[in-house]
Amino acid sequence: MLIDAYIFCWNEEELLPFTLDYYSEFCDSIILFDNFSTDSSVEIAKQYPKVKVISWGAEDIYDDRLLILAKNTCYKDYGRGADWVIVADCDEFLYHPKIREKLYEYREAGIKVPLTEGFDMISQKFPEIGSSILEQVKRGVPEEGMNKSLVFDPRVNLVYAVGAHSASTDQNYGFFRFNELMPPSTSYNPTTSESCELKVLHYTDLSPEYKMGRLKVLAPRLSKWSLENKQTNHWLRTEEEVLDHFDRALKVAEEVI
Repeated sequence: MLIDAYIFCWNEEELLPFTLDYYSEFCDSIILFDNFSTDSSVEIAKQYPKVKVISWGAEDIYDDRLLILAKNTCYKDYGRGADWVIVADCDEFLYHPKIREKLYEYREAGIKVPLTEGFDMISQKFPEIGSSILEQVKRGVPEEGMNKSLVFDPRVNLVYAVGAHSASTDQNYGFFRFNELMPPSTSYNPTTSESCELKVLHYTDLSPEYKMGRLKVLAPRLSKWSLENKQTNHWLRTEEEVLDHFDRALKVAEEVI
């Protein structure tokens, strides 16, 4: 059983080692789609035998349309007959305590798009390199918007809407038409799992300092289209809003792992 991961990244030198350590454990191949990072992300990625780095998007600017186009074509352009593909941002971890065994079980049962349950993981302290992030940050807050279809059988030709929070096998799905960019989609509803046995762990709230640092470098890269369509408004939070978010989330966070 082959599992390919397609991970999207920009200036993630702090988080990237945790991401690549994690996915290297159970994936057969990882392609890191790097949006012209200016830090050491690419150098870090090259240290991992399973990882290949490919540039995507525009330099010095982030546009949600370019990201969703890349996510909708990456596994078609660079796939090699995998049984499962994972399409995720660098801070999104697809989790199950026995993930390869569970995906094998799904494959044998004819499941094409496993359902997931999403959590915004949270910590007051950034994790230390050398130990799994899952062992250090175990608490989080349920977040329906993170119930993403990160993993699926590539033969269903899944199409994400902007933000990748929802997906369909309809090639005209979402904000844009992909008729000239996508092969004909399947015309059936792929079999999903009956329950959410897989989790999407969203590791973005890894201390207020880390969160504010990320927002300060991400917000200036937003394209005019992304700003006008408010696709990435959470990147525009003020320090006061971030601190308030952490205060509220830490009080209700639950044990996820």
